[in-house]
Amino acid sequence: MRRYFYSHIINLDSLIFAIGEMEISQEEKDKLEQLAHEQLHSTIIDVILNELTERDKKIFLANLNYESQETIWKHLNQKADKIGEKITQAAVDLKKVLHHEISETLKN
Repeated sequence: MRRYFYSHIINLDSLIFAIGEMEISQEEKDKLEQLAHEQLHSTIIDVILNELTERDKKIFLANLNYESQETIWKHLNQKADKIGEKITQAAVDLKKVLHHEISETLKN
């Protein structure tokens, strides 16, 4: 799986394990894992963009395009207050929702 600039503070291991416990094909498990990663990425980008000015959004997106983790974090830490904490909290919230959805699926 691709590594993102936030991979060092966020992981989906518990979700991947839960998906692995589902009685579905490996192809379906792989698709669910991919969807979880995509949802996490989308959620984190949304959190970040909500914290930045229009100018800083453009800088962030340019940095993101070049995949320079050091540059991304330097910019975010300068422009968005407690962004690491906000990213972490958004990920925790999303994982709770996804775990709940998996639990509900397993009950049925």
